Amino acid sequence: MRGWVSFSATALLCAFATQAFAFDPQITDAWVRQSLRGEKVTSAFLTLRADEDAAIVAASSNVSKSALLAQVQRHPSGFVTNKILRQIPVTSDEVNVLANQGYHIMLMNLKPSGVHAGQTVQIRLKIKSKEGEIVEREFNAPVRGLIAR
Repeated sequence: MRGWVSFSATALLCAFATQAFAFDPQITDAWVRQSLRGEKVTSAFLTLRADEDAAIVAASSNVSKSALLAQVQRHPSGFVTNKILRQIPVTSDEVNVLANQGYHIMLMNLKPSGVHAGQTVQIRLKIKSKEGEIVEREFNAPVRGLIAR
């Protein structure tokens, strides 16, 4: 009986220790750029903090058929393109900002009505820890006009 109690106590402590150090990325300051009339794509931006190195590996939204992970690339000629990525790196203990002219989420094939300033967009991210654990974070992002940043 005594061995069983000791084993149970150890198992319980391990369970709490695992929960205490569970991968828990935090998202703040999210927003989506307003789409222009007839435009089928827009971008989402946010700030992400994680207690260990990780990567955003997927995204989705309630206003688009698909979402892509992307990075703005500026070519020596001045030409700017979006590079589509398999993942966006997240560095631990740093503020990871997805911003205009950098990493961002492209919301593709928008609904015909588009997105307009004052609306709120639901976004879901899948974030993979360096240990391989995948967590999902769903959040609401306000839509801002083209001038507001």
